Amino acid sequence: MTAAPEKNGLLLFHAGEDMIVQNENEYIDSILPVGYTFSPTDEELINHYLINKIKNKELPVNIIREVMLYDWPTPEQLTENYKPIRDQKEWYFFTPRNKIHLKGGRPSRSTPGGYWKATVAAVDICSNGRTVGQKTTLCFFAGKPGIGNKTNWIMHEYCIKEYSKSRNSNDMKVSSNSKKI
Repeated sequence: MTAAPEKNGLLLFHAGEDMIVQNENEYIDSILPVGYTFSPTDEELINHYLINKIKNKELPVNIIREVMLYDWPTPEQLTENYKPIRDQKEWYFFTPRNKIHLKGGRPSRSTPGGYWKATVAAVDICSNGRTVGQKTTLCFFAGKPGIGNKTNWIMHEYCIKEYSKSRNSNDMKVSSNSKKI
């Protein structure tokens, strides 16, 4: 039995009352300077986005969308619905951590069309000489575990150290999806 997500997965999008916004990408383009490219380091993703998101603090200009990543059957379907910002080659998402068992710590990374499998051990992310989080690289396999077909989709999952072993109801992570060409 798969545990329910630990935080509501609503996409939060706010625009001023005077401003009419047709879609999310138009809004993001309107608030970013010309030539802006979103390419944060691992440390910046954890320190300025993920920690603040979990603690419900204000984020810098936030172009990371909040989605229920594991509800999408394949990365292709997800990325067709959420276009990258300014035609970048990567997508960034906040997504709740699903756990295989309610009281367990092991994450569930299955989707209706396949599963994400860790390809290397988690790497510690350090800031000012201390470990603040971990980065895990995953590959998407289409089909059922054990007989799935490896695809070219890669995901980098970032988790905060202080929350990685807890059962906090606010557990979130940042995922960076990209497709190998």
